[in-house]
Amino acid sequence: MSTVLLLFAIFAPLSLLAVGGLIPLLPEIQRQLVVEHGLMSAREFAEAFALAQAAPGPNILSVGLMGWRIAGPFGLLAALGGMLLPAAVLAWLVGGWLSRNAARPLVKAFRQGLVPLALGLFLAGGGLLAASVAEGALAWGMVVASSIVIWRGWLHPLAVLDLGAAAGALLF
Repeated sequence: MSTVLLLFAIFAPLSLLAVGGLIPLLPEIQRQLVVEHGLMSAREFAEAFALAQAAPGPNILSVGLMGWRIAGPFGLLAALGGMLLPAAVLAWLVGGWLSRNAARPLVKAFRQGLVPLALGLFLAGGGLLAASVAEGALAWGMVVASSIVIWRGWLHPLAVLDLGAAAGALLF
């Protein structure tokens, strides 16, 4: 299988698991690109994510940048196409049904059940990124502290990002 098709095949099923956006998928994306297929190193993965986050726009830009680094412009298109197409089709098909049936108890329970799932996936993604630059308790402490600060609304997320950058510069 060509690298371009492989990128599409990696990202297409992941797009259907993107509960809460791209961040919760980072551990699986990293496992697929770095561990399973050896398409990039763990450091290249973290650098691509960080670079895409520094640019204005949605988190999904990370996927495009990873695709670009692996297989150039066609890799970018394959990665973004794989990440966007299946989820867009599913959202279009299911979105109407969910809005028409929002009052049903099973639909309410499903939506409430997604909250802890998304939270756990967000923490796993944060832990993966923190572990690429720090070890053990320090990495998880940074993830938990920043999550609490953002969740409670004590600081704007960009301020937390600035503090994390400053802490990284001082510590590492």
